[in-house]
Amino acid sequence: MSVHQAGGSVPETRTSIELSVDDRANRQALFERRCGTLAMTVTPGAFAFGLRLVAWDGTALDVPDTPANAAEFGFTGRDGVNQSGHPQVRLMALTECGTHALVEVPPDLGQRVLTLRG
Repeated sequence: MSVHQAGGSVPETRTSIELSVDDRANRQALFERRCGTLAMTVTPGAFAFGLRLVAWDGTALDVPDTPANAAEFGFTGRDGVNQSGHPQVRLMALTECGTHALVEVPPDLGQRVLTLRG
């Protein structure tokens, strides 16, 4: 597939999410390498009473609109009515306050399940 721009076409690059869509082990390894706490004790809003502040946050992240991503992640909203423009990864994540860094994302659990457990 190519993206057409003035002066010719440019080969479309594939994202890390698309490359690993069928490989949960690779996604987990990527997450473990890229996520974690970042704040230092002087980071505003990251610590209180000597404790690191974290919060549960539900969110949806847009991913490239490819058949593989659409099949794996789907779209939010109803078909044709308020449907998102791109497939979206919906997740509930433990985030670090102050930096908004992702600390932990429980695998394959939706927001409703996690909040009911909380």
